Amino acid sequence: MRRFAPYTSRMPDHLRIAVIGHVEHITLARVPKLPAPGEIAHLDAPIVLPGGGGGIAFWQLQHGPGEVHLFHGARQRRRRG
Repeated sequence: MRRFAPYTSRMPDHLRIAVIGHVEHITLARVPKLPAPGEIAHLDAPIVLPGGGGGIAFWQLQHGPGEVHLFHGARQRRRRG
């Protein structure tokens, strides 16, 4: 049977966390009217938020007491056709 150290609320002196995952973004904004197909919508006061597994985890962990680093794979999408 494996024994674990008892839980303690004391944080290490220097906590370092690595987040590994994919990153996306979400844009929220108001528009004067719903655009027609092919029409460009002009946004009023857009808000950009992180999305994807890595982005959400990083966003939450950066408010903690430790040092947080985000690692993700960036690549270009291949065109189909």
